Amino acid sequence: MWVCLFTMNEQGTVSKPWLGGTMSVDSLKSSEEWFGKLDEFTSKLSIIGKREQCCSPTKIAILDTGVTEQCYEILKDYIKEYKDFVSNNDKLRQDRTEHGTTALRLLLKLYDDAEVYVGRIFEHKDADTETERLMAEVSIQCHDTASALLLCVRLTTFLRQQAISHAKKQWKVDIICLPSGFNPDQFAPPYRTQLYNAVTATPDDKLRPRALIFAAASNLGFASNVTYPGCLSQSSKVLCLFSTTGDGDPDRPGFNPAAVPNTYNLSLLGESIRIDPQDKPIRGTSFSTIIAGAIAAHIIDFSKHPDTKDKIRDVWFLQEVEGMTSVFASMIVVKKNNYHVLEPWKLMKHYQTMALDREGLRQEICRNISKALVDRNSRQYL
Repeated sequence: MWVCLFTMNEQGTVSKPWLGGTMSVDSLKSSEEWFGKLDEFTSKLSIIGKREQCCSPTKIAILDTGVTEQCYEILKDYIKEYKDFVSNNDKLRQDRTEHGTTALRLLLKLYDDAEVYVGRIFEHKDADTETERLMAEVSIQCHDTASALLLCVRLTTFLRQQAISHAKKQWKVDIICLPSGFNPDQFAPPYRTQLYNAVTATPDDKLRPRALIFAAASNLGFASNVTYPGCLSQSSKVLCLFSTTGDGDPDRPGFNPAAVPNTYNLSLLGESIRIDPQDKPIRGTSFSTIIAGAIAAHIIDFSKHPDTKDKIRDVWFLQEVEGMTSVFASMIVVKKNNYHVLEPWKLMKHYQTMALDREGLRQEICRNISKALVDRNSRQYL
């Protein structure tokens, strides 16, 4: 079944109680400072001058609960296409939880050059409460509730598989964000195989890069395991994200699953996030996933700029999981309880100690990305 990675109220904000009962001002402040450093870093990655046709922005798909009509109208200039895999009515934009809407707003806050594709693959936060319509459709084929639920799981898995395949083959995106996950033990192996095949499928056009998939780890706490497909990071099929506070603590959020041995447990901000000053804070590995996707989008975009496109060695591997994982690993500042805490601005690590102009700094970033890509097969888990 769909593992609940978030608990949202009707406004789309997190309704799960904060640890300790309240959220501290310090927590908000540290998150805002983290975003300030990220903004400073991504501003250095922004294209210099006018964007040329040969240097297109990064294409990103968010596969989640959709987008509200109100938000769609505000952001429609950024949304290249919307597709509803649940209702098949692409003219009616909807999001019953506002989780997908929040993910979209966060992505565009961090990377507003993006070409965004929105896929609605869930009606609710739980697959076992999918929709009465879906239950009715499958129940006519079944004689008991267990069989109906099994078909619901199959249908939900199919929707996700269909959406991933569509994002790769039709939208031809560079990045797919899945701010969600399944407990792999709760759906049958054939359906897991179908989803695995969609996740790992290579482009029909061998000259076109793969789509990087970013998936959330889980919000169910230390006693839980990483959900599917995030757990495929162990075999370098996806990039899986854990959450930290603004000051880089992966333990304090309290909802990360246990870190996985012998792999990178990439962790970055997922606590006390406010998209706009008037918004209530949001939290969760779902939003760490979106932030990571936005950072990767900036890096891919940067690699195609006129002044950088010939300066990054093995640049092709930026759109392979091994390559981007190695770039993210170069951002690690500390390892705590096997979580690898990231500071993306580490890619310009000499910025504070060397008097570099913007051109010099961009070349420094090129060198650091190149080193990470060249070392992609020799890097050891820290």
